[in-house]
Amino acid sequence: MNRPVILPDFVIFDAKSDRKEKIQFASVYSVDHMVRFANSFGMEIIDQSPIDNDNGWHCFIGGTFTMGLEGKKGPGSLDDFTCQFFRNLKPNVTNTPVFKKLAENVFIERGIGVVAQLRIENDWLDVGKQAEASNSPDKDNYKITFLDILSKINNTIGAFARTIYVVCDEANLPVSKEVIRKTIFDEFGISLFWKSDILSNEELKALSLLDLSIIDFEMAVRAPLFVGLSLSTFSNLACFETFCRTGTPATNHYIYNCPGPHLIRRTDFGAGGSLEDVTSPYHLRTPLIQDTLNDCHWPMSLTAHISRYGDFTTVSGKFPGVRRGHIVCGVPGGFERTIEGFTLQSLGPMQVDVEYRAKTDAGGWGNWVTNGFIAGSQGNARPINGFAVRLKGILALSYEVICVGSFVGRQNLIQEKGHIGCESPNGEFLEAMQIIFRPISSNWPAGIF
Repeated sequence: MNRPVILPDFVIFDAKSDRKEKIQFASVYSVDHMVRFANSFGMEIIDQSPIDNDNGWHCFIGGTFTMGLEGKKGPGSLDDFTCQFFRNLKPNVTNTPVFKKLAENVFIERGIGVVAQLRIENDWLDVGKQAEASNSPDKDNYKITFLDILSKINNTIGAFARTIYVVCDEANLPVSKEVIRKTIFDEFGISLFWKSDILSNEELKALSLLDLSIIDFEMAVRAPLFVGLSLSTFSNLACFETFCRTGTPATNHYIYNCPGPHLIRRTDFGAGGSLEDVTSPYHLRTPLIQDTLNDCHWPMSLTAHISRYGDFTTVSGKFPGVRRGHIVCGVPGGFERTIEGFTLQSLGPMQVDVEYRAKTDAGGWGNWVTNGFIAGSQGNARPINGFAVRLKGILALSYEVICVGSFVGRQNLIQEKGHIGCESPNGEFLEAMQIIFRPISSNWPAGIF
């Protein structure tokens, strides 16, 4: 990239008083970690005052959009700029005795296993009124009460949630935390704790509003189970940062802004968006079959065009020998979505020369294509019932492709060598596909040569 970067100031916004206060980046996050991150991507952080910006909402919205795109990429994005950036954000407050005291008290001494966000503050209710006035399709999400939230928690993970640490803007609640605490204990026998129950007034007064928010955020990321909502950037970012830090999907995160009496488990890596997106099993990219020790970890990108979904991309990684994700798209069984076409590309410094093709009801096997060209079709409602992938060049002498497919209505997977092709014997449509590269296994005859 080779471009200089100036670290921004932050603006602390007090929703209750509508007051704003500007503070420097270095007072919130570790500059040393940012310098190391920037240098790794060929950038230089320079010591200059940032340009004044009275309206940070475009940064807020833009950052949310970028985070969502990276979350939808799944494990293959872990080595990308965005994931590395968030992984290297090190809040100063987490190194303080106050935070260590809080985390130890909550997770070790009290053994609390659930952190829940109660997004019921007055500013949220104001947003709800605007949504009601504009007849927004999300308007009902702003009407969820603390009783509704805790009822869903009790119905879903009640055995693990007899004591809960609550994250919210305590100073901006519509009712006191004591009213909430008593109501919930009387109704469900669940004990609620806030940071103000554990930290002293002196310790709390020494912290800025941003520090208080970051403390709650870090408690959410560290939680064995976290409950939030898909409309909240706090919840989405907690899910995304958990993924960035651990390298695995945060399937211990739940959302409460969903129909019915129960929570729904997230599967979206923090991408956010619609309820269907947040809970879609496609994001998990679960392999159809498990790895073997011989499987090659080559950086590849597979994009499948899925009916009533659109294009879905899986990236296995960016560096040879390091697999971030499986080369798989689709979900087997009962989702009534089929694959209509796909593209396959080699990524990174290692170029894997591959060809691929698709089989359809109408025309049988199509021509071999390469370099990201579509095999099959897009948007024509013509599912494929077979796919094939083969290596070319030097790699084809020592390695082969294994294609694995799940087809609508079939209980068993079909596995075949890639150059032959994986196809349904009775013409069933393809609903999930996996591509594996591994060394050719030679069946040498026994004996003395």
